[in-house]
Amino acid sequence: MGAVYPRPGMNPRRILAAVTAVALSALLPLAVPGRRAAKTPEARSVYIKIPIRATDLAPEENPPDAPVAAAADPSGGVAAAPRPVSAPDAQAGAPSFAPPGVSSVDADAFGDPFTAAVEGSNNGPCAHPTTCKDYQLRPARWPHDKNGTTIINWKFNDEGRRAVRAPAGLLESAVSSGMAQWGHWDSNVVFRYGGTTTATFGALGKDGSCADGTNVITWQKFEDPSIIAEAGICTDNAGKVVRDADLAMNVTYHWENINGTPSTRHSMDIRSIVTHELGHWLGLLDLYSSSDVHQTMSGYSKYGETSKRTLALGDVIGIQTAFPCGSGDSCPRTGVAND
Repeated sequence: MGAVYPRPGMNPRRILAAVTAVALSALLPLAVPGRRAAKTPEARSVYIKIPIRATDLAPEENPPDAPVAAAADPSGGVAAAPRPVSAPDAQAGAPSFAPPGVSSVDADAFGDPFTAAVEGSNNGPCAHPTTCKDYQLRPARWPHDKNGTTIINWKFNDEGRRAVRAPAGLLESAVSSGMAQWGHWDSNVVFRYGGTTTATFGALGKDGSCADGTNVITWQKFEDPSIIAEAGICTDNAGKVVRDADLAMNVTYHWENINGTPSTRHSMDIRSIVTHELGHWLGLLDLYSSSDVHQTMSGYSKYGETSKRTLALGDVIGIQTAFPCGSGDSCPRTGVAND
């Protein structure tokens, strides 16, 4: 065994004293009453991006990229981790994938960190939304109060809006309508407007996690032109608690609140898309089965489509499963409108 000796001329007692002082300084934070060790940045979080895509684009402009689940990155960022899963009953023009760990057809194929319930027939599109019972849920939930009510505070960032494609006030109106639609079917879900913000979609928090403390709804230009809009959900590392959520609309589309005939053949109904994306905030995942084309959570949309404005029965069952209704809660199951 080797040994370390003092240099000639150095006092061994002085060396021992110096070593002892260093050791004590290292232990001091643990020994002083009331002092806590520095907390590791909360970078161990999960950020999930869920897009809704357009079916009207040419195939070369509509690449079959799977929705991305961003996994925790020890450096404090988020790392993309797409995992394609086949969906053999996908509708015509729909992708041959589902979100990570999810099959839109076989309930037994659902795995961590996702769970789901799939009901009804997969033999073709439901004739009416009142007969579409399919839904898919992610296990992560927003915190709730002692009464079981979940309050989601949100803010609006209008920066980046293109007036020629989206008139002022259009998005705010659509958000109000979409939130009212989900709240109508489950009174345990309450959205509260907190004013405007400069927060951006997907911004990291000061602790390095994906939660920046602001649930923002805003505009963004996506590199993939097939993405109409995208929801971003930040959960804890276990995927059980929602810490933050964002929503961004693609500014390159022509947006309007369609009533009757769209003003252009490339118009996208903003109320339909916002209502769909808010469903992701509440834990519902996209549906890609051919039986689900009339549901709000169908993962594809097209120009002029307005059917996602109102929930189908499966959407209603899904939200009421995610946020269970108790005595005194307003959670109707009747009154789902047909197309």
